[in-house]
Amino acid sequence: MEEEYENFDVDKWKPNLYFLIISLTLTITSIALIDTMLNAFLVGAGFLCFGWSFVFGKYKKTK
Repeated sequence: MEEEYENFDVDKWKPNLYFLIISLTLTITSIALIDTMLNAFLVGAGFLCFGWSFVFGKYKKTK
């Protein structure tokens, strides 16, 4: 099992672009609504989508 992760290169990891765009949009919207209660929800959702972009990302395999 350890041999699979021996040559793991972070540079080959590609995050999912759709979730990155969604998180960026939510973050920009939360800055616009900075004094409202919705701001905290949008920031949390933005961070969640940013995390999901790496969960659903792809690892480029090079031979």
